[in-house]
Amino acid sequence: MVKDINSYTRITTIATAGAVTQVVTGQAILERIIVGATTAVIVGVIDNTSGTTVNVNKIGSRTNGAIANTYWYGVQVGTGIRIITTGATTVAPDITVVWRQ
Repeated sequence: MVKDINSYTRITTIATAGAVTQVVTGQAILERIIVGATTAVIVGVIDNTSGTTVNVNKIGSRTNGAIANTYWYGVQVGTGIRIITTGATTVAPDITVVWRQ
């Protein structure tokens, strides 16, 4: 059962090959992702607890990276919320994932 109380996970890690953050395991609602500052990072959103194949959404592109904004979802995931941050930069991203379980 999904509760009405939001939680958040802040992500400040990056790797050229992809830094993995398992936000939550199990059924949950992905409310939103907040990109605090425009960065040369691509944010991949996955409904799973393993792997790196993006199956929910991708924020940013190789040319633009992720644009500072709030990205609203309101979607239910069945397995978990997994975030992959990739990019050829040394500047850490400022990403907050808001979710509830």
